[in-house]
Amino acid sequence: MNMDKVKNKIDKLRGYYQYTNPNADEINIFKKLNIPIDYIEFIKKFGIGLILQDILNLWIKPEDAYSVYGKENLKDFLIFGENLSGEMYAFDTKNNWEVVDIDADGNIVERYGDFETFINTILDEIIESMENE
Repeated sequence: MNMDKVKNKIDKLRGYYQYTNPNADEINIFKKLNIPIDYIEFIKKFGIGLILQDILNLWIKPEDAYSVYGKENLKDFLIFGENLSGEMYAFDTKNNWEVVDIDADGNIVERYGDFETFINTILDEIIESMENE
């Protein structure tokens, strides 16, 4: 992951980013689940928390999507965050850990590819919306 590119975006949002740094035990939870190293590096460097209160909330502990939605087609998905408007962000564990957006009804509404693509897309959208206000 190009951390300098991500850092530049996070720096633009620093006043709007409420975060905590995960401890070693919390990092180990992600490692034991084989969550992609890009995500682990991101949370180690930038923490877990809220950006702009309602745009992106990265969770301290991932949750399996089946337990949240009760839908068979989501058994292989691990939720790692949400937008606080009913959509969840999850890793597709059977499809190269692709990041997906799951709506409130449990439907996959967008596929981002890897975590780096996801985080850059979301940060760009946040920055653009702030600049247009």
